[in-house]
Amino acid sequence: SLGNYIDEYGSSYTPPPPPASIEPASCYTLGGDWDVNTYRAKGEELIRAGKIACFTVAGGQGSRLGYDGPKGCFATSCVNGKPLFQLFAESIFKAQEKYGCVIPWAIMTSPLNHDATVGFFESNDCFGLDRGQIMFFEQGVMPSFDLATGRLLLAEPGVLATNPDGHGGAYKALKVSGALDAMRAKGVEQLSYFQVDNPHARIIDPVFF
Repeated sequence: SLGNYIDEYGSSYTPPPPPASIEPASCYTLGGDWDVNTYRAKGEELIRAGKIACFTVAGGQGSRLGYDGPKGCFATSCVNGKPLFQLFAESIFKAQEKYGCVIPWAIMTSPLNHDATVGFFESNDCFGLDRGQIMFFEQGVMPSFDLATGRLLLAEPGVLATNPDGHGGAYKALKVSGALDAMRAKGVEQLSYFQVDNPHARIIDPVFF
């Protein structure tokens, strides 16, 4: 049974020993002939061709910010009161105007905040973006375990307690939600990945691409 499996393997697991020696990771050093303008031109070419999309991980709540709701709905600017989602949407909108293209936007939510996030966008007319270019999908969840005993936790009698599967689950969520296939069908080749709580992220940076 699952309980016996956890008892046998979960609580008795011994992690492997660390490697005998640890060496610095290899790195690539930019040569003196690196030309930022060359890479900027290539990145701008990709954007204009519609080969770039944005991907935001936004499954968290604003609890640590003292806000009861999805973190992306939090008004991060004390000057104009704009929420995080609006800042990102406006950056995408301006990039579309500059490069003459449509930039798809995939937003990964969680079961806890999915409906509230979608409703927030729709009640604000998607901040000027077209609703069809925004894809919302939920990240996966995993059973919760007691670290001391390895036993499964219950949210209530007969119901397993679960937690979101973290940033590592983003890749699977992109695939199983159909968002990855949808973007590929639109000709997207590169994703600009950023987290919802980083208002200073340069989300459409042609040099980065």
